Amino acid sequence: MAALAERGDDQAARDALAAAVDDPVLRRSLDAMLRDTVTPNVIHVGKKMNVVPGVGEAEVDVRTLPGTDQAAFLATLQEVAGDRVMVESVLTMPAVEWPADAEIVRLMEDALRRADPEPTPLSMMITPGTDAKALALLGIPTYGFAPLRLDADVPFLSLFHANDERIPVSGLRFGLPVLYEVVARFAAP
Repeated sequence: MAALAERGDDQAARDALAAAVDDPVLRRSLDAMLRDTVTPNVIHVGKKMNVVPGVGEAEVDVRTLPGTDQAAFLATLQEVAGDRVMVESVLTMPAVEWPADAEIVRLMEDALRRADPEPTPLSMMITPGTDAKALALLGIPTYGFAPLRLDADVPFLSLFHANDERIPVSGLRFGLPVLYEVVARFAAP
């Protein structure tokens, strides 16, 4: 684990985040925006109940921040995993960045301010998977935009990509007209 600590994955940063953010789900989401992440999602071992498997395989979702050397990061994972494990990339897609001052972003901000002038629209990094990585390989910039206004008691991050994923109808009532405005203005000749 020392190799990962050298990359800046230190306890002090996690402690500061824990002190600033009470909600553990929000804290986990913010933490994933601040560092490269490694998440084992699928594990294959054994075929019979009464036989100890000789080998196993884990499919690990690795998400890197912009600027991370992915080959070096995989080498670090290999070092951490040790000699008895083989780390190999099945699908590699680099982190994607697009300019925050693009015309489409200004249209999103304007539409949000017209719908609700009090909050300040902010760009953010999205940690879940996105088609933006595949589209970036074709040179197509992609911006996520899901305008929702949610009450403070809606556990959105707990519901996002979870079992029974859902949002309140009131969120859609707010967001659909905002989304329509952005698309209509962007597509206008």
